Amino acid sequence: MGYSVVHIDELEPSGPGGAIRFVRRELGVEAFGINWFELPPNAEGREHDESETGHEAVKSGARQGSYEARGPF
Repeated sequence: MGYSVVHIDELEPSGPGGAIRFVRRELGVEAFGINWFELPPNAEGREHDESETGHEAVKSGARQGSYEARGPF
């Protein structure tokens, strides 16, 4: 089984304020999304709700900061 490597710093910034790197596109992944968010200190992200679509998500903090998730779970 092969694998691919993506360097976040080499991906074009996208989305509001250039805060998002669409990793999935670079890797050619089609089954699920992979996004990297780069927010400045003390910034707040946007609320995101997938309850109508039924999509599920895995969130992971890679550097410093906090993440708030609200249910139902």
